[in-house]
Amino acid sequence: MCAFTNQGVLQAGWALKGVTAVPTLLPRLLQRGYNPPELLAKEVARLLGLPYRRVLRRRRYAPSQPTRGRARRALPQDLFAPVERVEGAWLLQDDVLTSGATFLRAREALLMVGASRVYGAFIAVRDPGALGPYR
Repeated sequence: MCAFTNQGVLQAGWALKGVTAVPTLLPRLLQRGYNPPELLAKEVARLLGLPYRRVLRRRRYAPSQPTRGRARRALPQDLFAPVERVEGAWLLQDDVLTSGATFLRAREALLMVGASRVYGAFIAVRDPGALGPYR
């Protein structure tokens, strides 16, 4: 995985400053004892030789997205709040991409606190067209 991760990022030309994760819901964190995207993000950061930082926090509750059908895109604008400012390009890790709504809200929050670009990393993708055409 290390060679694949490093090679893919190098080939893409991403000059990343760090890696962060989409924060989970507090009830899920308490139930599981961990945040799956954060575990993944820490390992990806380690493999890339980049810092992992917890840049965002969940500001409010929103129902789980994969089970919401068409309503899943209707997430509150202020779902995530920044914990600190960032600079440069960042890799935002989530575990599953269904509609892309949660990722896009987290991406917006990162851009608002100084990220120049936000790239996404996912382990499972339910709808490959959720984020639009690949660029």
